[in-house]
Amino acid sequence: MDPRIGLIGRLKLVLNGYVYLGDRAEPDWKRPLPFYLFKCPVHGYVEGYPRGYEDTLVCPMCIEEIEEEWEKKAHVNALLLDSANEAIRAVET
Repeated sequence: MDPRIGLIGRLKLVLNGYVYLGDRAEPDWKRPLPFYLFKCPVHGYVEGYPRGYEDTLVCPMCIEEIEEEWEKKAHVNALLLDSANEAIRAVET
């Protein structure tokens, strides 16, 4: 756990499920966003910012894993589509 979090922060983490760490901004962001420490059931304690219309805290590592899965599926689907198109062309000729 982050050593910057004191006793009150740890209590908030236990009671609320998250604790505010401060605002941060990446170079390509329009404005700073609030970052929180929370516990992911898969990856343990992680830092992240609220996402979506409902400002939900989602584990950034879980998001990365999901995006990688989508990329793999998109690649497989593209290969299947190419194979299907080749089969159709072979039937047509």
